[in-house]
Amino acid sequence: HPHSDYADKALDKLDAMTDHSTLSGYEAPAATLYNLGIKHFKGGSLKKSGEYFRRLAKNYKKSTLYDDACLMLGRIAIRQGKLPLAEKYFHQTIGLKRDSRPEAMFYLALTYAYQDSPRAAIVQLSNLAVSFPNSSVAPEALFYSGQYYKNLGDLDNALITWEKLVDSYPNSELLADSLWLIGNTYYKQSKYLEAYNNFNKAGNLSPEKASDRLIFWTGKAAEKLDQRDNAIAAYKMTISRYDHSYYAYRAREELGKFGIHLEAKTVPAVPDTVGK
Repeated sequence: HPHSDYADKALDKLDAMTDHSTLSGYEAPAATLYNLGIKHFKGGSLKKSGEYFRRLAKNYKKSTLYDDACLMLGRIAIRQGKLPLAEKYFHQTIGLKRDSRPEAMFYLALTYAYQDSPRAAIVQLSNLAVSFPNSSVAPEALFYSGQYYKNLGDLDNALITWEKLVDSYPNSELLADSLWLIGNTYYKQSKYLEAYNNFNKAGNLSPEKASDRLIFWTGKAAEKLDQRDNAIAAYKMTISRYDHSYYAYRAREELGKFGIHLEAKTVPAVPDTVGK
């Protein structure tokens, strides 16, 4: 039971026995130290978590968990605001060239960003996305790269990066947020057709993968294009899929402007998709 409180107590007892030479030379298994470190990290006890990961890193340099321990020490340092130390651990993890390398590159990029070096963060994230496209953090690398480009005022590269995420990782949890950022950027540039085409992709997604915000703004973009029927369809879909949400209430207000007044408990029937 490595995640239970008794695992900590058992290890403390073994340590005490070691100190009194009952078990001279004993060291807890690397996996035990790692699991306890993760447990305390998730529980918010960074000091205790760090103790386990430092112990692992010190005594098990040949373990397959050594790079994971270095990575976690870096993540702890970030949470503690010790950014130079975090940078050191992430560089160390990357240098080991093991399975944790992509995650270390990702967190190193975040460390750069936290130190007001967004361009350095973008370089690191771009290298990650190119070198490890199948890693679990590749979609996040593209998402954050786009955010940093946007913060720098480089909207063209922000759009290119988010669009790559949408095209390359259609099952990512970041899909809806990426579609929103792309569409919102086009909308603010008065490129309403591009905004509409992007927002409208949400209509082909399941309600769980899409969002009320995306479908509502499909309607707003359709209005800018004088596509009355498509706007109405989008507002009705917003209500049908996400009734009682913020954007569902806004959709009811927009329908009212078209002379369509729905009672509070009425959910309109809608087509499966909004017009192309």
